[in-house]
Formats: sequence, structure tokens, C-alpha cells
Amino acid sequence: MSYNLNACRAMFVGACLFLFPSSSRGVVPAAYSSFPDANSAFSRPVSAEALKKQFLERTVLRPPPLPMDAAALRSAIVDGLNIGFMLKGLDSRELQVKEAGDSRRAGYLRRRLLFKDPFIGELEAWLLLPSTGAAGGLPAVLGLPGHGDTASDFENTRLGADLARAGYIVLIPVFRVYSLDKEERDLSLRFLRGGFTLMGLRVYETMLALKYLRALKEADPSKIGVFGHSGGSVVANLLVRLTGGIAAQAGDYRIDYLAAADGTENSEHLPAIFPLSGTINNLATLPFPHLTVQYGFTDAVSRRQVLDFFSAALLHSGAMPPDKELPAEDHFVKARIEAGAGEKAAALASLDKALGADPGPEELPRIAALYAELGETGKAEEVLQGAAKRTDAPAPLIDLAGLAAGAGNKELALERLSRAEGMALQAEDKQRIALIYQELREYGRALELLRGLAAENPGNAVFLAALGLCEYLGGDRQAAEKHLLSAIEKAPARLSAYLTLGGIYSAGGRDEAASALYDRALALKEPEGGGALRDLIARQRKALPPSSARKTNR
Repeated sequence: MSYNLNACRAMFVGACLFLFPSSSRGVVPAAYSSFPDANSAFSRPVSAEALKKQFLERTVLRPPPLPMDAAALRSAIVDGLNIGFMLKGLDSRELQVKEAGDSRRAGYLRRRLLFKDPFIGELEAWLLLPSTGAAGGLPAVLGLPGHGDTASDFENTRLGADLARAGYIVLIPVFRVYSLDKEERDLSLRFLRGGFTLMGLRVYETMLALKYLRALKEADPSKIGVFGHSGGSVVANLLVRLTGGIAAQAGDYRIDYLAAADGTENSEHLPAIFPLSGTINNLATLPFPHLTVQYGFTDAVSRRQVLDFFSAALLHSGAMPPDKELPAEDHFVKARIEAGAGEKAAALASLDKALGADPGPEELPRIAALYAELGETGKAEEVLQGAAKRTDAPAPLIDLAGLAAGAGNKELALERLSRAEGMALQAEDKQRIALIYQELREYGRALELLRGLAAENPGNAVFLAALGLCEYLGGDRQAAEKHLLSAIEKAPARLSAYLTLGGIYSAGGRDEAASALYDRALALKEPEGGGALRDLIARQRKALPPSSARKTNR
């Protein structure tokens, strides 16, 4: 259980459930620009007024699930996306894929691929191959990035690398015209007016990637999962209704495919698909295991949830032994899947069975974390108390302090932190304790720990950034700016310090400095902690006063 609280986000940007970047991904590829004209034989022209009317007519009620079988739903989606002519002969059509370079990574090989197709031109994808030495039969995951995310983002911050190191082949398509910007909006409307959909091209590209995975000699075609973030989840939700052979799906986003008629439409807004949205989003009709995870899945609990889900669904799929023979770890994995599916009672029952299967001390904090996530904080506390009695490590006691802090019991939290500080502490333990002190507004004690960490590890940008934030919260803005600038100097690709320092600049009325800092962060080619953090930075940059933005960009 982790209490790495991002107080900066709460202070400067508020609670955001859905985060969208605003930066452009460049020019529209020629195959996209020419697509409506090149395929005019299949167009269904719609006037701008008629399209606006379609959106307006669909703003009252969200549709319930319709009585449709899988074949009828597939046919309706294909028709709504107008991709039937592209799918015709797809299975028999030659798939041209060129290998364009390998890069060795810790635990896996990254291979750049170039797909060539008559409908969509050239599509880039990244293939992550585990360093297992296995000749074939590996499970595979098709990873679909969100709007604005790069393949590098999905590899490094959306669990792509973690999955590859865990033994999965991971294939990540690089979607184009995919930043919720003017280019995507204009192209989406142009496609809609021609009777096509930009989403249809994304779905088709994903089906090409899936076809490649199924034929890959290293992969087991019966063990292929799909994992999407944000807009990638939207693509996946359509994909799994159009093809068989999917063994598992995880994602963090579902929509009704409806746009406002105010000029904000993009590739996810599809009038013809909107009536089907209730049916598409009816998880009970999916013929395989599925997991809905917290949006962004950047926290440790959600990331573990995804890994556990694919472990159960792909690595350990097949006949399961009776419950009484399952070890604690498998009961916990079942509970994770059930919790992700919204089946709270079943998840709690599986957690109870995990406790009855004599879990080791390293498993108890994970079990406690899931109890807490399900709202059973009393049970979580009981489990952690048991864990604390079975180990001399401070982690369970720190977790207990975090529970008390979250419940508003400051006195108990401080007592537990004091006890934890009397134990042998690693640097990670000290940082977690400092963050709980910070949550309790005990800034003096938090700063003492963070300054000690920064002194012991002067090159550690994480400690420097945490120290800078805590100094600002404690009222020392000058010291905060100094340490945050130092964190950026030590690790210029990490985004968290940019977000914190930009917020401090903006809060102090220094909008031009904030703009320049945000622009610097958004210009990074391969940022660390991209995705959600970059989304936040883009939103903060966009929210600055226009006059400030104009001065900065002169």
C-alpha cells in the first residue's frame, strides 16, 4: 500500500478524471488526407447541417443495451464505421511488415515495425519481445495508447515494459492524428461528412496489428489480450466486438460516442455508433475475462491490478484447481479480477480465502490494500496489524499510519510514524514517512527527513522534487524553487518537477515563467512519466492567461 500523495496536483489543477493533451502530432499523413477521395465509391455524403442535426438529436438519453447477438452487433458496428470494404478479404490479404531496427532493453528487445497497407499507408508499431529465450507459445498483449501518448509513453508509463519483462509479447501501434487538436477535429469532421469515420481507420489499423500478432512465431495465438488507455480503450472496446480470438481485455475508459454540436467533435464522436453504445459497453456480453481499471492506472495498486489480471487470464489460463487447493496468491488474483469487474462481494470473499490460505508477510500488505480499496478499512487495518507482528520491517506500520492519516486520525497516525522511525529504515521508507507527515501538515518533520534524503543522495531528482514541494507547502518558496530547478537539472526528462514548479510560478503571478517552463516540458522528445503528467502540464499551459502565452511565444 503506497501513500505517495501528489499534493501538487491537488493544489494547482484539482481533481481531473479525464485528461487530454492539446499539443499537435504534426501533419496529416497523405493516406489519411486522400482517403475520402480514394474510396469515394464507398462514401455516404452528409451535409454539415445534417451532421449537426444528428448530434443534436442524440443529446437527451443515453441508449440502453439492445437485444442483439454478437453477429448483429458486429454488423452494426462495421456499418456505422463504414469499414466493411476494408475488412473484406483482410484475412487472406498479404500483410506487409518491415523490421526497422532493434534496441536492447533490460529484460526485453524493442523492435520497430513498419506496416504497409493500401488503405492506411504506412503505420509504425513497436514490438516488445521478452528476453526469455522461448521459441514460441508466449502470451501477447496488444497495447493501445491514449490520445497524445507516444509508443514510448505506453512502453515506459503504461506498463508496456513491465508486461514485456513479465513474459508477454507487447505490440504497440503508433496512432496518427491523435492529439485532440485542430488537425484531428478537422479531419474527423471531413470523414464524417464523407460518410467515413477516422475511428474506422484506427480500428482497422488495430486489426492489422492483431493479425500480425496472431501470425508471430513467438506468440501463442490463443493467448492474446488487449490493453488500452483512454482513447486506446475506446478503440479496444470496438475492436473486441469485431473479431474473435481475444483472450482478455483491460482498459480504463468507456464512452457513448456522442459529441456536442459546438465544434468539439473528434474521432471518438460517432453519431452512427451512439445508439449502439449501451450494447457495446455491456461487459456482461463479452466472451472473455475483462478488467476495468482506474483511469490512467498510474498508482501502484492499479498497475499491480493490471499485471495480476493478465497473469490470471493469459499466463495461468486453463483449468483451475478447486478453491481449497489454491494458494493465497491465486485467491488474491481472483479478488483483483472480481474487484475490477465491480463484483465487490465476490472480491471480498476471495480476499477472505486468501487470508485463510496462510499468506506470507510480503503478501499481506497487498491484501490489505485491496480491502482498503473496497472500502473495508477496518479489515485492512486488521490485516496490517497481523503483518506488523510477523516482520521487523517498518512497511506495515507505515501503511497503518497512512490508513490513520486517511481516516483523519492524526494522533494515531503520528504515534505509528514515531514507532516506525525507531526501526531500521531504507530510503524508500523515509520518503513514505515524510509524505505522510506532509499530508498531516507536519512540515517540519517532513522536511527534516527529505533534507536528509537529499543530502545522502544529492543526485536523486525524486528526493529533490519532493523536498521542493514540501518546502513550498511549508512556506519557503525560495528554497522550493531552488530545489525544483535542481531536480530538473539532474533529470531534465522527468515531468513531475516541471508540473510542481510551474504551479508555484503561476500561483505567485509569474505566468510567463510558468509558460516557458511548461513549453520546455512539452517539447521533451522522450519524457519520463509522460501520459497523465504531460496531460496535466498541457492543461495547465492552456489555462494560463492568453496575454502571458502571447508574450512567451514571441
